[in-house]
Amino acid sequence: MELWMRALIIDPFKKEIREFEIEKSLCAYQAAVGGFIEFAVFIDRRDVLYVADLAKWPERFLVGAQRSYSGCGLVIGTTRDGDAAPAKVSADALRGVVRFP
Repeated sequence: MELWMRALIIDPFKKEIREFEIEKSLCAYQAAVGGFIEFAVFIDRRDVLYVADLAKWPERFLVGAQRSYSGCGLVIGTTRDGDAAPAKVSADALRGVVRFP
């Protein structure tokens, strides 16, 4: 089993979306978003966006027309069994649906 995988971070503090390698662990996911993670939305039916639970940062990002999230977002893939997997969506495709107000 691989311990690291491809992920994307949506960073409203730097107003950027970037790829990186993340350890497959809850602790690493929480560190990436800056708090306890919660499911936000499926991205392209293959990947999952997680955000910090109860985040209250003024820095935000929008997914689509109406979904607004505070703080950083983490995008990772998922298997049919619900296990974590490398993200499949490209950074460019994600930039097409994410906006920084």
